[in-house]
Amino acid sequence: MKNIEERFSTQVQRINVFIGSSSESLEVAREIKSHFDEENFNVDIWDEDVFERGKSNLDNLKKFTALYDFAIMVFVQDDEVIHRGKKTGSIPPNVIFEYGLFLGRMGTNKSFILAENNIKSFVDNVFSDIKGISLGKSFDNSSKPKRKKTTKAAVETIRKEMLLNYKSEAEIGFLPSAALAIGYFENFVKRVNKKLYSLRNDEDGILKLDFGKDENFSMSFFRQKFKLIIILPKIILESNHDALLGKVVDFGLVKIRIDAKPRDFPVYWKVQSKEEIKQDGFIFYDFPTTLLASQRTIQLILRKGMSTEDAQIEELVGEKEIYNFIKAINYKIKTSDNTYMRESVEIISDADEYFKNLS
Repeated sequence: MKNIEERFSTQVQRINVFIGSSSESLEVAREIKSHFDEENFNVDIWDEDVFERGKSNLDNLKKFTALYDFAIMVFVQDDEVIHRGKKTGSIPPNVIFEYGLFLGRMGTNKSFILAENNIKSFVDNVFSDIKGISLGKSFDNSSKPKRKKTTKAAVETIRKEMLLNYKSEAEIGFLPSAALAIGYFENFVKRVNKKLYSLRNDEDGILKLDFGKDENFSMSFFRQKFKLIIILPKIILESNHDALLGKVVDFGLVKIRIDAKPRDFPVYWKVQSKEEIKQDGFIFYDFPTTLLASQRTIQLILRKGMSTEDAQIEELVGEKEIYNFIKAINYKIKTSDNTYMRESVEIISDADEYFKNLS
């Protein structure tokens, strides 16, 4: 298998695309790949050493639905078959199966069909369930010049859709990061910020912070600046309570509670002097351990421990989950009616570097 770490790292920020086809239509698949630019996309065709040896194709494909951002299935007419008394061109069953697998696990916005334009009768008569999903992306396979021209036009349409879907918002997919991020935003980030903002606009607003056994802090919060910094783990395996406690100790943070009725919310604070608060505003921290659910889901899907390759893939999928969590939070902030959150919420993924710079 190719160097998956280099190809799938979210640090590279390229969109990863898988192209599936029959052996007979590999030439078409390569034509399609040639129309993607390398600046924005990593594109792999199924025959390019992406399948892990010693595993079934199904196990490999299931992992691909977690690793790749999008899939394109090439539908090219195979032998003619008789269906309900009519002759119709068919598509190789394995390509249909693979498309169904990607469609079911990734969704319609991430699974594309690029079809030869003479298979309409097959789709209408045999594969009618997919009509209207994505058959607008078709090409003319009657000659090489026509195929090159029409696959280029089809890929241009697909590229635009991929860029739009990838950059505009995080989708709730097979893995749970986007759903977790939305729940975390609605039930924690939004409510904590709302409480702090209301105190900031109340002339009598007092912030009381109790921490430790005998220590407390109380001062007017009227017109005070504040920021909630969300600290993400570098790797998803660190999204657990033991890792959190280690970070709290390492960075000298204390646990406090913000009273945002009907319940209090725990956050962390690196105790600031009144002079520091006057200069920088209050700075609070949170570590969203909700990502632990993503890590457990990845283990279930990828069956951790089967091989070194599995462990590497698990780490990469975890990296994508963290990135998708950030995308979803940023999207919720960007589209929130509470515009003050755009200034009061910050997300960081390198806590060590951040706190080192504070020293």
